[in-house]
Amino acid sequence: LKARFSRSFVPPSSPCLQSDVWSLPPRCVVARGRGSMAVMQLLSEEGSAETEKIVAAARHSGVSLEIIKGGCDHTPCGLPVPELRLPGGTKLRHLGAILRRVAQSGPLSEGAPLTGNSFIEEGQVDSWLEWVSLEVDHSGDDLDVKQVCGVLEAHLRGKCFLVGDHLSLADISAAISLRGPLEKAGLPELGASFPSTVCWLRASLAAGAGTSAGGTAGVRRRAAGAGGGRAPLYQYTASKTGEQQPAAVYWAWFQKSLRTRLLAASAAAGVGGAAAAEKAILAAPTADGVCSTCLAWGRPMSETEELHLRAAPVSKAWLQDLLQGAS
Repeated sequence: LKARFSRSFVPPSSPCLQSDVWSLPPRCVVARGRGSMAVMQLLSEEGSAETEKIVAAARHSGVSLEIIKGGCDHTPCGLPVPELRLPGGTKLRHLGAILRRVAQSGPLSEGAPLTGNSFIEEGQVDSWLEWVSLEVDHSGDDLDVKQVCGVLEAHLRGKCFLVGDHLSLADISAAISLRGPLEKAGLPELGASFPSTVCWLRASLAAGAGTSAGGTAGVRRRAAGAGGGRAPLYQYTASKTGEQQPAAVYWAWFQKSLRTRLLAASAAAGVGGAAAAEKAILAAPTADGVCSTCLAWGRPMSETEELHLRAAPVSKAWLQDLLQGAS
């Protein structure tokens, strides 16, 4: 651990800390993946948002989770207090602690962890989890949908996810809590005033944030079949204006995320602007070429990114549209 921290330490004065989250060193989590083959037991209110969030985190992390039906405690305002029972008898209570433990435990938790890719991102994820709990969940039926959408819209302009470049616990928790209120208010109507928020919600749900708890078989299948990266959830589907199909939304947001990732990598490497980055990427307009370019820039693609890139129809025209924001 000492050696790993000494290799990845970034001095406070480093330009890496200014804006490029891609250049931040990943946090070393002791015992990440340890016990991932053992089944955790979850006692929570069936059908609640809390249960749905934990199950979604387990699926994305490859954690085997057994849902125990039965009653659980509640907060003074009526929200369920889930309990996670770990192998060995240890118990964890309350949603935030359980989400973090599940997200750090499975074989899929490396590469693009739900808890964030750095110390800074982990703090941002925690901030959004607190925001969802205090300002969304505890508001109940008194939630001001437009006020909440205003907060999200200001943050999400030009971004695909709440934190960093990939789905995190922040997206899972917020999307599941806000799905009902936003759908009740009318997504088409909200989309006119809060387009980034509505697109983010649909993308997060399409990426699996809203997977409901249907027993433990799905979680176990994901854990047993896990490889080094996460394969695309949908076959590639070209997005069209106004397209709302989950596959189209999923791939549209992957392209937006990839564009942000490529431009950030080129900027960190000192390539010299978007035009120069586009020229370098189009010099080898294939999936292998993009991976090699990122490697040359010192920002290699993760296995999950490679799996998605190889599932897409990468070509010069496709990359030009992506880099110019046409996707």
